[in-house]
Amino acid sequence: MLQNGTVISGTLIERPHSFYTACNITTQIVAQVASSQYGGQSFSLAHLIPFVEVSRQKIRKQVIEERTECGDSLDTEIIERVVAKRLKEEITRGIQTIQYQLITLQTTNGFSYYEKRRAVLKFREPIVIGCYKSESSYS
Repeated sequence: MLQNGTVISGTLIERPHSFYTACNITTQIVAQVASSQYGGQSFSLAHLIPFVEVSRQKIRKQVIEERTECGDSLDTEIIERVVAKRLKEEITRGIQTIQYQLITLQTTNGFSYYEKRRAVLKFREPIVIGCYKSESSYS
């Protein structure tokens, strides 16, 4: 759905152009599926991994443009440090978006979403971006 685009509520959603957008679309897909079924569902954050590289390239292009406009050095090491910092911030925002949106998701059939996941994304060394578990009780 993310790689080829999808349709949500009759609107065509193209392939995301960043990790953050892919996270946002993922929560919309989860909400649509959850509202039309009973029982659980799951998804893998592995589907979001290709969009890390999409964001990395987009950010790298922006950093080079910014440094060129300002007359700053185009030193590869400096550029890569800035790119890594901004990419890490985008990944954090994307994972937080998934967490916040799914925590507040309540389907039309009255169920709240249950989530248990672990995301490990690689920069220079593996780092854990998120590990979260949320449970609700039904009465």
